[in-house]
Amino acid sequence: MPSIKIIGQDRILKCAQGENLLQVLKRNGIYADNPCGGRGTCGKCKIRLLRGTAGAWKNGEQDKLAKQEEAIRLSCFCAVEDDIVIELPEQMHYEGLTSADTEVKLLNMKRNHFSYGEMGAAIDLGTTTVAAALVDLASGEETAALSELNCQTIHGLDVLSRITYEKEHGLDGIKELQRLIVSQLEDMICRAFKKTEETSGERGTRKLSRIVVSGNCTMLHMLLGEDAVPIGRAPYKPVFLKEQVVSAGKLGFSFLDAEVICLPCVSAYVGGDVVAGAYVAGMQQTAGNILFIDIGTNGEMLLKTGEKFLSCSCAAGPALEGMNIQNGMRASKGAVEEIITEDGKFRCKTIQGGEPLGICGSGILAAVREFLRTGIVLRSGTILKEESLKENDWRRTYVQREDNRRGIMLASPKIFIAQSDIRQVQLAKGALLSGVHTLFAKSGLAYEACDKVIVAGQFGRHLSEESLIVTGILPKAFQGKVAYAGNTSLEGAKAALLSDEARKVMRVLAETTEYFDLGSTEGYEALFVKSLRFP
Repeated sequence: MPSIKIIGQDRILKCAQGENLLQVLKRNGIYADNPCGGRGTCGKCKIRLLRGTAGAWKNGEQDKLAKQEEAIRLSCFCAVEDDIVIELPEQMHYEGLTSADTEVKLLNMKRNHFSYGEMGAAIDLGTTTVAAALVDLASGEETAALSELNCQTIHGLDVLSRITYEKEHGLDGIKELQRLIVSQLEDMICRAFKKTEETSGERGTRKLSRIVVSGNCTMLHMLLGEDAVPIGRAPYKPVFLKEQVVSAGKLGFSFLDAEVICLPCVSAYVGGDVVAGAYVAGMQQTAGNILFIDIGTNGEMLLKTGEKFLSCSCAAGPALEGMNIQNGMRASKGAVEEIITEDGKFRCKTIQGGEPLGICGSGILAAVREFLRTGIVLRSGTILKEESLKENDWRRTYVQREDNRRGIMLASPKIFIAQSDIRQVQLAKGALLSGVHTLFAKSGLAYEACDKVIVAGQFGRHLSEESLIVTGILPKAFQGKVAYAGNTSLEGAKAALLSDEARKVMRVLAETTEYFDLGSTEGYEALFVKSLRFP
């Protein structure tokens, strides 16, 4: 029986001879980036093979790897034939995901009465990241908070990959995804309790009475053990949309006296996280025309005009999160997060400094912004040909070819932005802008009449207004109106922990917000194509 030694980890894994390496890693709860769910299409599940063999190269594997990546294999293509030693890419960093610029205590809400020692857990159950905060319900004070990678990512980074996992594995798949997330949340809450007791010096005086979970519709279904497959196919009807209240013990938690409250959703693709965010942002209390937008793989938007709330969602794709990009990576150490043009050069700024290892979402958007400004990329999204530039044009040195593909080399040999990468950003831009345009058109509101644009989520707050406007993701009329609200999903969960009145407002908000499907809107396809063009 072959063994797998992973550099930096104490345990040694065992598997059957010839077993798929990615599946072995998944089974043992070890994260390997695999947004395609192990289907061999994304080229992200890289490992460095240091000793041993991992089966013969298969069709398509080498095409997804850069020539300079020595000893790199894709784990979904690898068969473990004998003892091997591997190294995994550095795990992503998820610091700072438990805070927001908006403070719940500033909201005018009536709080419940709680007894001394009663504790609550607020959860932001994201597709990629889970954030948890432990709250003293009597005082309203947060006592501990932490965040980490959603352990369900071993079955795919996006919701559709996990829905496919459920479809392929039936009830066993549903139970497995539920088991994973319940176990993770239990562990996070217990660690938060331990941290609280160490800080206060009090032990055994606190008891968990409620857990409030904010998340998208699919994640809430997977937590409650409900079938999420209907969400992934027309007519996209989830099992539930309304607020759910269940016993924690029924879900598999050891907190038998606690109840789990899942915040209400508007539709299959406008979830409880958006409802929580709109509440925390004070949209229901604030006068004026306000756009709330959560920019991610699924762009969710909510527009308030007067007393009316209108919402939609769009498939922006993963490019703005560093995915489907040749040198793309998550926002972790070494990722290019900003580009500036200075003295005839593109200069890269990386997270925590040092040599660039890849480029994350904010970096790829900043790169496109600078390419447009300098004219090295045209409004059509086409990269200039080298021969069209004069010999003394500083841009000429950046336009290069790699594997017979034209692109822009930012930090040789690390960061090559291919023409296909620009197209991925265009697809995201087209989806988001066409969504905003249709939302405003349906409301009858002109862009200029928008008073404020709230960009929510930890990912969104790293996208500068400058990048959003220059690339055309947001209309120029929004310039100077963009505000960043941080993790409003978690803050909304805290509000629901402390106040049943806040829960009531969220229920009403979810029930009264009108949702429309972009794809079925007349003329949408033509609008989407038009929206692909850069300003």
